[in-house]
Amino acid sequence: MGKKIVAIGVISTLLFILSASMYYIYKSKELKSDIYQKQSESMKNKLSQLIDEKQGSTESIAFVLSKNKSVEEALLKKDKSLLDFSEIIKGLQKNKELENVWIQIIDIDGNSLYRSWTNNTGDSVAKARVDIAEFFLNPQPMNPISSGKFDLTFKSIQPVYKNNKLIGIIELISKFNSISEKLVHVGIEPIMLVEKSLTKKITKPFRKLFLDGHYVVNLNASKELMKKIEKAGTERFLSIENFILFENYIVTTYNLYTVRGELMAHNILFFKKENIDTTDLKSFQLYFFIFIFLFFAIITIAMWIYILIYNSKSLKKFNKVIKESEHMLRESQRIAKIGSLNLDLTTGSLKCSDEIFDIYNLDKESFDFRYESLSALVHEDDLQALKDAYIDSLIDRQPYSLTHRIVLKNGVTKYIYESCETVFDEDDNPVSSMRVIQDITTQKKLEDKINKAKEYLESVFEAVPSIVITTNGMRLHTANKAMLEFTKYKTVEDFLEDHTCICDLFIKEDGYLQTEMDGVNWIEYINQNKDSVHKAKMLKEGEVHIFVVNVKNIYFDDKDRSLVVFTDITEIEKLSERLEYAVGGTSDGIWDRNLELNEVYYSPRWKSMLGYEDYELVNEFDTWIELLHPDDLEKATDDMSQAYKNPKRQFESIYRLKHKDGHWIWILDRAQIISNLEGKAIRMVGFHTDITEIKKLEEELGDKEEIMIAQSRHAAMGEMISMIAHQWRQPISVISMDANNILTDIELEMIDEASLKSDSEDIIKQTQELSKTIDDFRNFFRPGKTKDEVLLQDVINDTLKVIGKSLETNGIELILELGEDIKIETFSRELMQVVINIVKNAKEALIGNKIESGKIFISVEDEIESLKIKICDNAGGIGDGVIKKIFEPYFSTKGEKDGTGLGLYMSKTIIEKHIGGALSVYNSDDGACFVIKLPLSIKV
Repeated sequence: MGKKIVAIGVISTLLFILSASMYYIYKSKELKSDIYQKQSESMKNKLSQLIDEKQGSTESIAFVLSKNKSVEEALLKKDKSLLDFSEIIKGLQKNKELENVWIQIIDIDGNSLYRSWTNNTGDSVAKARVDIAEFFLNPQPMNPISSGKFDLTFKSIQPVYKNNKLIGIIELISKFNSISEKLVHVGIEPIMLVEKSLTKKITKPFRKLFLDGHYVVNLNASKELMKKIEKAGTERFLSIENFILFENYIVTTYNLYTVRGELMAHNILFFKKENIDTTDLKSFQLYFFIFIFLFFAIITIAMWIYILIYNSKSLKKFNKVIKESEHMLRESQRIAKIGSLNLDLTTGSLKCSDEIFDIYNLDKESFDFRYESLSALVHEDDLQALKDAYIDSLIDRQPYSLTHRIVLKNGVTKYIYESCETVFDEDDNPVSSMRVIQDITTQKKLEDKINKAKEYLESVFEAVPSIVITTNGMRLHTANKAMLEFTKYKTVEDFLEDHTCICDLFIKEDGYLQTEMDGVNWIEYINQNKDSVHKAKMLKEGEVHIFVVNVKNIYFDDKDRSLVVFTDITEIEKLSERLEYAVGGTSDGIWDRNLELNEVYYSPRWKSMLGYEDYELVNEFDTWIELLHPDDLEKATDDMSQAYKNPKRQFESIYRLKHKDGHWIWILDRAQIISNLEGKAIRMVGFHTDITEIKKLEEELGDKEEIMIAQSRHAAMGEMISMIAHQWRQPISVISMDANNILTDIELEMIDEASLKSDSEDIIKQTQELSKTIDDFRNFFRPGKTKDEVLLQDVINDTLKVIGKSLETNGIELILELGEDIKIETFSRELMQVVINIVKNAKEALIGNKIESGKIFISVEDEIESLKIKICDNAGGIGDGVIKKIFEPYFSTKGEKDGTGLGLYMSKTIIEKHIGGALSVYNSDDGACFVIKLPLSIKV
């Protein structure tokens, strides 16, 4: 017994080492990836922040200059002699950020009146530049980044008014250099390149520096990095989605686009890996090694105690235990078929575990311990992929794993799963490569068997005698071989040339399915009457066939469809009572239970579905109980008990039964109940249908729905962030102008206490306005998937805090009738998202249809059956073709850049599936009305 304990302890320890090593490799890789990803995002965010700040300062200065009296006078008189900004420019140049600034004044005719960099004026700027021509048509302040004939620059274009009449334009231009210098200051080395197509337009560049046809914008661009980029291939760096590791740098790309969405410039950002904060990784490594140390300390102490207690009389016994443990380790490696290789890249020496020689069928005594001898056994079709994976791992400093084949000297082919990680020294030179080799030949053979079994099952599906189709009730989509044989068509396409729906073949007769039943489509009729048995009659070669029709609603290829099974019961209806009642279920496995005699019958097919021969399962009720999944036992037996109590209802239950090989099969159990004259259940006859694949499909569909909810939430967050930016623009401009006034007064030595106090109070007021905006939007961004108690009216009011400013800006009147406070318990964040989606769509409809007096009405009513939120507008309504599809996923009347097509679909999903209510839409006299009905059960 003692020897076994020692052996088990040693094996467990070694397996722990192997598991811990694999975990350490995986976790370290994951942490490194997270660190690099965060650094990449940090670089992009820093550049984005600097660009925003530069645009803001450029805009503020241009705005202040547009109010200059000398500018107004010069534009009115068209006299450039009245303009001289040299002193102002000198003052601005004292600020490193505004070192390179140019000013241009354009008169009302679109001609250049003044240019700070040249005396050449009088030419038509409006004719030469599309942006200036468009500005005169819609004189709204612009702050673009654009590429001209000199360079890539920031511009702020501001209208100049006199008595509310446009008299000209002032344009302030600044360069990128201050941004690139700030990036270098925080350790980011930028290479800023103009897109090739725009480089051609830079006819008079400030300096003639180009990289692979791209104009280099920043003066401090590292020539060493430029050479490395060119050598590695410039295209590789132009559109890096997340990050790449390049030599001793982490590299990412931040692209700039024109106002029309065209690619304008590439900002390639380099950051030395040695400067990255790796505290999380180092902490993990420290705690990991502390844990390993403690583990071995405990194991060592335990082993010594054991040795002292049980083996103190004989050291030979201890040595024997060690040898047996080593043997057990080798045996465990042999059983798992796992070996290890360690290649010293400095000396070329190779170390191998004993299992390597078994895997590669080599003689340990004659082996030369050269890696080339092992790689020579790699299958010729897999050798290049293995080499590429190893080279890529050296370049990227990342471990790799892949499956390949080896061909032994005796001609036998084996499948190998290989994992490799390389250790680098302090100078990033590779030192050694550790490979874990596992023989997975047996697993691969099993996979081949599974694939063949899958092909076999698909062929069996085609051989199923029942007609199986997918349809939306109006048009046939797919069908199996049985349907084609019944209808005498070769393909589904041939069938669709003559028909659109299988319902075209239904024989009209009372009690049987027709194309329309009670005013609705036949599929919808079946869904509305799930407790009934539905039959259809169709003609084949002059003979009437009767089918039992079963429908299962599925979501496939982004569309709602129905899986319909037509089971031919023509002959069954002529058979015995047992088969006559069994048609209420499905045609897979038949069972029959006589409650009076306590007898049970399971058909051979019922048993074979579970992997058993007919003789292997006893026809007893306890057989079914024993095969039931423990988690389904209570519900399944309760469903059957309820069926006994109410014999008039068709029995239906879904549960899992255990297959002979140990896995679980999902069963759809449908049965007919036979009762005596007193209404007491005396017999049940039913069918078992294997719905395992359908359940898997339902799980996949649930995952897709969660992804679309995330997409919709992310899109909504993007729109909310845009609203925040819009609401911040005015306070920031005022703060900037006040700060500039203070600086100007200081420069001109005109500062006085009253004006300084006034400007400071104004800055504080605007800062409070910014803080209020943050509070208003915080609720929307707050995460949470749990229900909370809120006032329904508060949900509406929180929504209006988020989107109300946008409505006010666009001149849209909001009319509220919220009634008395109603307290509810629900997913308030999701409900808020739905209201925002609907109000935002109403706003866009009012703007798109150019409604002069736009109105949005929101009312809350506590009705008898539900809580109702109604949101209406006066935008003219929704077209008939659109309103039918408005809740479909990815359906949108906007362009791709203006919407995902998920907003209303996910709104309906949230209301109906998450909250248990209903969302509908209709057209009123003035516009569209969305109605949200919430169940009364959520009231507190």
